[in-house]
Formats: sequence, C-alpha cells, structure tokens
Amino acid sequence: MENGKVVDTFDSLSTIGYPLDPFIIDLTGITDEMLGSAPSLDEAVSGLSKFAADSVPIAQRLFCHELSARRL
Repeated sequence: MENGKVVDTFDSLSTIGYPLDPFIIDLTGITDEMLGSAPSLDEAVSGLSKFAADSVPIAQRLFCHELSARRL
C-alpha cells in the first residue's frame, strides 16, 4: 500500500500432486483443472518471497499448512 491505496497484489495456487477431494472442490470452488497449470509449492513460495522482498505484506485468506513450516 502507498498512501492508503493498494498498488500491487500477489495470488497463487500450487499443485498438490493428487486429485482434490470433492468436499474441497465444493468448499473452495478450486478444481483439479485450476491446479493443473499451477506452480509447485516451492515455486509459489519463491514467487511470494520475491513479491514481498522489501515490504510488509498484508494477507487475506493466506493459508497453507506447509507454508507455516517454511521461512520466506
């Protein structure tokens, strides 16, 4: 944010290597097709790290059980 305005955003899905459970598809609206072209978790985390390099990120709906164990 600059002067109270959002100046850039980052979003990414990541592949999980196996089909999504139908419950997850219904809950999130995310499909196997959407994940098919998504980067790996390592690539997504690297992209987030580069995006947030010298800034203070503000996240809404950021969740990943594996991300909590990684250091950006």
